[in-house]
Amino acid sequence: MSSSSTKQPTRQFGRALKLEVSNGKEGIIISNLRVTFDIQKGNAKHPNKATITVFNLTESNRYKLASGEWDYVRLSVGYGLTDVVYRQIFEGDITRTNDQRNGMDIQTVLECADALKSYTTGFMSATLTKGSTHDDLVDMCLASMPKVDEGFICLDNNIKPFMRARTMFGQTHQILDQIAGANNATWSIQDNKLNIIPNNGYTDAEVIVLSVSSGMVGAPRGTDKGLEVTCNLNPTLSVGGLVQVNSMFTQYDGQYKIDTVRFRGDNKPKGPWLADLTLLGGDFAKKVRRLKKPRKKSEIQYDYVTEPGVNNTYGR
Repeated sequence: MSSSSTKQPTRQFGRALKLEVSNGKEGIIISNLRVTFDIQKGNAKHPNKATITVFNLTESNRYKLASGEWDYVRLSVGYGLTDVVYRQIFEGDITRTNDQRNGMDIQTVLECADALKSYTTGFMSATLTKGSTHDDLVDMCLASMPKVDEGFICLDNNIKPFMRARTMFGQTHQILDQIAGANNATWSIQDNKLNIIPNNGYTDAEVIVLSVSSGMVGAPRGTDKGLEVTCNLNPTLSVGGLVQVNSMFTQYDGQYKIDTVRFRGDNKPKGPWLADLTLLGGDFAKKVRRLKKPRKKSEIQYDYVTEPGVNNTYGR
C-alpha cells in the first residue's frame, strides 16, 4: 500500500446544496428548494450518470427544462448553515426531463450524463507528424471535444515518440482507448474533465481517512479486488483518489484506490446523505499530472431561486 500522508476530516453537520441549471449562458441557481440526487461515477470511459429531482419549481422554469432550453447542470454540496464552502460532485448534460405529481409536490426529474454530447460527437480526422507523442495526441483529443476540460492526465514518459507519421480517424473515445491501452492506464470524464490515470497509480487528490469518527457507516465489506465502504457524503471523494481505511475489522485497514463512488442525497434532514465506494487494493504510487493551462469558461448569468415559486434576480 502507499505511504501517503492523510488528513482526518472533521465532523460533518448541516446539509447544504447548490444546483445550477443553465444553457451555458443563462440559468438558475437552486439552493432552498428540496433536491434529491443519485450520482454514479466510475473509472471507466462511459459517461457517469445522475438522477436529480427538484421539488416545486415554478411553471416557467419547468417549461425551460422540458423544452430543452436549459440542458446543463452542476451540483455542489457542503456543510454548515453560514459561510458554506461548496464542492462540486457532478456536472453534465441533461438527457431527459420528466414532471410528475406526488401528493402536494410537483417533482421535476432530471436524467443526466457527464459530457454525453462530447462523448458521442467527438471525432478526429488528423495526421500526427513523425516525432509526435501521446501527449500531442491527447491535445488533439481535447481539441475535438471543445467543451471538455483537462483534468488529471498522467502519461508514461518512457514511451518513445512515433517513428513515422500517423493518421488518426475515428471517434475520439476510440482514440482515447488506444492512448490508455498504450500507457497502461484508464481514461474517464469526471465532471466534464478528461482524466487519464495509470493503473498502478492514483491522482493528486488529498488522501481521505474513512473511519467511524470521520463518518464511516457500518463496517467495510471485502470483495475479490478490495472493499466496499459506505460513509457520510464527503464531496472531496473522487474517482482515482486514495483513501485510508481505519475500521473495526483491522484486516481491512490500509490505503485503497477509489474505483467507483455513488453519491445519494436529499437536502432535507430525513433523507439519505451518503457515499458508497468501491475500493481497489494494491500497491499504488502517487502520480504527477502533466502541466497544462485549463481552458477559460464563459460566465453564466443566473437567477437565484430562494423559495418555492420565487425567483430573485441578482446576476453575476
